[in-house]
Amino acid sequence: MAAVDAGTRLLVLTRVLADTQIGHTRDTLRSMVPGYEGLSDDAFLRAFERDIKMLRDLGMFVETRGELETPRYRLGAESRSDQRVTFSPTEAGLLADAAGAWDSEADGAALLARLSIFANESLQGTVKTRLEGSGIVPTLFYAVARHHPVAFTYASRKGVEHRDVTPWRLLAHGRALYLWGFDLNRWAERLFRVGRIQGDVNLIGEAGEDGPGPQARPPDIFRIAPILMVRRDVAPLVRNMCTLIEPVDQEWDRCQGKNSDSALWERLILENASDVVVLGPPELRERLLRIINASRGEEHGTQ
Repeated sequence: MAAVDAGTRLLVLTRVLADTQIGHTRDTLRSMVPGYEGLSDDAFLRAFERDIKMLRDLGMFVETRGELETPRYRLGAESRSDQRVTFSPTEAGLLADAAGAWDSEADGAALLARLSIFANESLQGTVKTRLEGSGIVPTLFYAVARHHPVAFTYASRKGVEHRDVTPWRLLAHGRALYLWGFDLNRWAERLFRVGRIQGDVNLIGEAGEDGPGPQARPPDIFRIAPILMVRRDVAPLVRNMCTLIEPVDQEWDRCQGKNSDSALWERLILENASDVVVLGPPELRERLLRIINASRGEEHGTQ
């Protein structure tokens, strides 16, 4: 097995911790996270404690539960979503790239199968992205820990743009990682989805020299209040999440959804896709269409 760098190890550790309700013991994490297997007991304990400290230093709320001698670790509610979501092609490709750290094809396939359990979907055969975890994540960890400005190319709905950012924190939400920081081009705080960063992340300037520090907690951008068309007398779970329901015709009702976790809304809508139409917000409709098209084999590229 080839050596796995710290950035790839931290990326997978973050995703594993974000996906558990009851937490994982150190021994379980040792078998699940690439880079721990093969270490001596002392070396594993040192590496694991460094990784947990790094995640906490970066603002992730790593909780310990259970008995003192055999604690269980998980990401706390303030930095994770309890709802499972579907990997975008970019995110799935990033994990596939992480699995590519193995020389053995069987070992890489085993990692993808293990991660597929967490995703409720198969990651086998995902499209490789241009960005690799080993090339981006370590630089972001380094930059956040040292408040060092970074530059990267970012793909948003408005197009592909160059961004200079003073990084404040990495946030985990469901299956995605986000960089929260101060956009030096727009002179305002912004949240960047790591899966949309293209190419390399470069350090610029000097650590701590540009942009103000965070004045408050990260904005809660992971909540939405969608407007839906719901087929009459079906999808009761969707209807229970709505505050206002108005008939449109003999078949459909217009529903105003509650302001709630976006991952929960995505799951409910996808489970009732034949009976629910998303009217807004447009970014939710576009994301769900990408997921549905990908599941039909119609989407073969990255986002």
